[in-house]
Parts: sequence; structure tokens; C-alpha cells
Amino acid sequence: MDGVIWSGNKLIDRSLEVINWIASHPGKEVYFLTNSSGRTRDEYVEKVRKMGWKGITRDMVYGSAYTTARYLKEKHPEIKKVRVLGMNSICKEMAEVGIKSCGGEEDEGFKSGKVMTIDDFENYQLDSEVSAVVVGLDTNFTYSKLCIASLYIHTGGAKFVACNDDAYDMVGDRRFPGAGFMISSLKTVLSQQD
Repeated sequence: MDGVIWSGNKLIDRSLEVINWIASHPGKEVYFLTNSSGRTRDEYVEKVRKMGWKGITRDMVYGSAYTTARYLKEKHPEIKKVRVLGMNSICKEMAEVGIKSCGGEEDEGFKSGKVMTIDDFENYQLDSEVSAVVVGLDTNFTYSKLCIASLYIHTGGAKFVACNDDAYDMVGDRRFPGAGFMISSLKTVLSQQD
């Protein structure tokens, strides 16, 4: 959807006209796909409706927060709780499929600009229920969140799952940093390659 239907908050020329044309043909179905994890399916429905296409329902939307949650539920049913290094949309989509989460945008552990110290790092208590770290774009990304995610994976043995690894999104002629830089940071800490 991003970069195809809209760029930033502006519709791309004739994109809705093309969607309406496809939807007007009998036997054709319209689905909205994005590798962005920054919104829930319901939030994408709201955005598309505000942009002028009223026929959208949540069953027509596949964002990476939702598909990652479905992937974990279907392929790794042993995972009951995840640590989220990303937006709250990931937490919400996890909850939709019955997976608990901690972390997200308003991570309680290091709110109000508190920085993780070496003492904090050494004494950080891992939640034993967490068995995966899910990474997507987090516009409130901090060094402390990186430290905690690395602890869960390196020390706690949690799986490392990325929603997408875009280096950036184009917004007009500008590059808006994507989740890729966070994934690369975590890979570097963990000495992991692809």
C-alpha cells in the first residue's frame, strides 16, 4: 500500500481509480498488502477509507504485523509471549491471535528517557514466558530497547523474528528510515548474518 496507493499521506495519482476498476469486475477481489508493521488491519482500513475507498474491510488487509502474528501462531504454536521491538500495532495484532506481548512503543522498563546502565543490563530480569523477539519499525527506538531485545535472544534463547527489513520508505523525495536499521543493529550485536 505504501508507495503504491499513497506516499506519506498523499494518494498516488489514479491509485483509487485503478482499485475501483479492479473491484468493478465480477469475480475479481481486491486485497491490500504491505510489509509495514506500523498499523493494525483496522488502522489501515480507517486510512484507506479516509483516502476515499469505502469498500475495504479488515479481511482484505494483510500488513506485516498481522502476517507475523499469524505466522507465529500457525508455525510456532509453542510461542505464547513475545517481546516487541516495534510499534504497538504489533502488540495488538499478536493479541488478536492469542499471543501475549511486552515491549512496544511505550516500553515500561525505560520510559521517560531513562537510559539503561551497565548495572541495569547486568540485573535485568528476563520474563521467562517470552520465547521470541519480534522486530518492526519503532519510532521510539532506543539503545535500552536494543539492549533488552539482545538479552532475550542471546541470553534467553528467544527466536529473532523480523516483520520487514526495509532500509527506508520513500516519502516524496525523502528517505524515512525503516525497520532495517533496527534489525541490522540487533544482528550486529548478536553477530548474526541473514
